[in-house]
This record gives sequence, C-alpha cells and structure tokens, in this order.
Amino acid sequence: MKKKKLKKSLHALPAERKERKTLSIVKEPKRKAGRPKAFINWEEVSRHMEAGSTGVDIAAIYGITPKNLYERSLKEHNVNFQELSRQKRAKGNERLRAKQYYEAMQGNVPLLIWLGKQRLGQRDKHEMEHSVEVRQEIIFYGDCTPKTWAQEQIEIETDGIKQIETNYTNT
Repeated sequence: MKKKKLKKSLHALPAERKERKTLSIVKEPKRKAGRPKAFINWEEVSRHMEAGSTGVDIAAIYGITPKNLYERSLKEHNVNFQELSRQKRAKGNERLRAKQYYEAMQGNVPLLIWLGKQRLGQRDKHEMEHSVEVRQEIIFYGDCTPKTWAQEQIEIETDGIKQIETNYTNT
C-alpha cells in the first residue's frame, strides 16, 4: 500500500509543475515590439488621391513614412500605391471635368472660354503686320575694295506693339 501512494505522489508532482507553467503563460500576455500601427482612414486617403495629393503629402497627414503608406496599401488593398493613386486621380479628374462642364452649361462665360481653348483648340486672335524695306550700301575699306552689304529692316507689329529688326547680308 505504501508503494501505490508513493507512485501517485511522484506522478502528481510533474503534472502540477506543468499546470503552473501553462497558467503563468496565460496570465502574462506577450507585448509586441515596436511602435503600434497608425490608423489609416482609407476613405479619406481616397479623397486626397482624387484631389491630386501625392503619397508623400498623404503620409505627412497621418504622420507616417511614405514607405509605410505604400506597404500598407499593398497589404490591405492587394494593389501597389502607385496604381491605386492613378485610379483615384483619374476618377477625380473625371468628376472635375463633369463639374466644369455643368458650370459652363449654366452660363459661366470664362469657364466656357477656357473649355473651348482646352478641348476645342480655340485661341484668341492675334493680328500681326509685317513691312519690309531693303536698302543697299557700298562700303570702301582701306584697300579700296568695294563690298556690298544689303540692309533689310523688318517692322513687326504685334498687339499694337511695333518692333524693328535690322538684318545685314554680304552680297
């Protein structure tokens, strides 16, 4: 009878130690090393991208590095930041075009003029007048060899401003 009690007590001892170890692990949670992840509101990031903000600008808003923003974009959206930014910027450009068109159709004259220049190649009319006067002179140098030079004066008028240009050619 003594042998049985002795065996029970020997077997019970290691099991109690195992329980203590597992209990201590559960009681003390492990801390993660490093800085906690910054919260990124991707809807707000999307609005910034549509407005034309760069990754550096958006990262500065959240107080993180651009590299961190690019990596989080890849992990959370399965697309690199450059492609995501390109898509959002295109969407923003289209929304801007639609709003400009709507405002122009409501009678915004300067916007109508601007859209005409951008989309239709329209230009303001600039008138230019040209007049040319040609005069020849013979110049004698010390060796008395005549050399003929032609002088051409060009008068150019652009938007009411007159300019005179003189060209000399050896003939």
